[in-house]
Amino acid sequence: MKKVATITYHASHNCGSMLQALALQKVILENCGYENELINFSNQGQKEMYAIFNKVRTPRNLAGNLLRLAFYPLLIRSRNDFEAFITDYLKVADERYTETEELKVIDGKYQYYVCGSDQVWNTKAKDFDDAYFLSFVTKGRKIAYATSLGATNIIEKEEDRRHYEELLSDFSHVSVREGNGKSIIKNIYRDEVKITVDPTLLLSKEEWNRCVPTDEPLVKGKYIFYYAFGYNDNVNRFVREMGKKYKMPVYLIDAKPWGVGRKFRFGFKLSKKFGPIAMLNLMRHASLVFTTSFHGNVFSTIYEKKFWFVKSDMFNKNDDRATYLLNQLGLIDRFKSIAELKHMNLMEEIDFVASRNKIETLKEDSINFLKESLA
Repeated sequence: MKKVATITYHASHNCGSMLQALALQKVILENCGYENELINFSNQGQKEMYAIFNKVRTPRNLAGNLLRLAFYPLLIRSRNDFEAFITDYLKVADERYTETEELKVIDGKYQYYVCGSDQVWNTKAKDFDDAYFLSFVTKGRKIAYATSLGATNIIEKEEDRRHYEELLSDFSHVSVREGNGKSIIKNIYRDEVKITVDPTLLLSKEEWNRCVPTDEPLVKGKYIFYYAFGYNDNVNRFVREMGKKYKMPVYLIDAKPWGVGRKFRFGFKLSKKFGPIAMLNLMRHASLVFTTSFHGNVFSTIYEKKFWFVKSDMFNKNDDRATYLLNQLGLIDRFKSIAELKHMNLMEEIDFVASRNKIETLKEDSINFLKESLA
């Protein structure tokens, strides 16, 4: 059987990153019928991003570490839940790598190398690495699946254009996740650039429920799930206000913002468990969801929740990850400003029939791309 290696942000302590890694692996194994394992790569930038303590470079770092020390037991529990997910759910190669040069030893070990999905081509990310452009591969087919550039224009500088054009020159198939990404990559890739969906959308609600146990609710009764990539105080105040209005507690899953970031001062409650399994559990059983996250939109749609993607001053118009997806699914009316949301009935029912059909079409097209790439 042909062997496929995947490289992505599987080791970042980020629920969406880990869940998309799991979904892509399952599709390659079960839909495409190939062996697959994740390359065990995590560079120093990624390790620092998700470390419990900051590397001390300034007095502010030291002060932050003292605050983290106060929440150390909580942060350890959160870290352990993320690490347990990797061990229990992902098929990861044994050998660990932290430098791109080290990856050269696996050149030719696999017939196919797939990079993606997630923001693996966001060159401004702290944990970005040329390894995510498969720079270490000279023997084997190179494929990009639903890669995202975030809000980054990687060809803004001429030297960057030449660099990434060279890295893409021997890819057999390239797909990206958003429109902005396609408009950039098509300038430096010789063949067609397809748009495919994030791997998490390749699994149905029923498949996610079978894959990850979330039957027993972590929270009893009605609650609001607030899932964000950054907890802006304007959004925090609004969500707190909506919790009072609809008489529901607001739950977070992110231990570091809740504790070290002191978001508990808004009256938010923290999940008793952490990591991807807890995220899916809280999403599945929530009565209302507020999010500023791409994967918050994805799983709100998969689980057909009453949800709102909150437009705030964090929103970057050059970053079309969430809005492109909502347009694809016919759910752009879920994208509202705080001012708009304050005057709306946020508990209104959503008709997901159309979005279900759109997901099926996108899913079929995306899996066909993978099958053709791996043929």
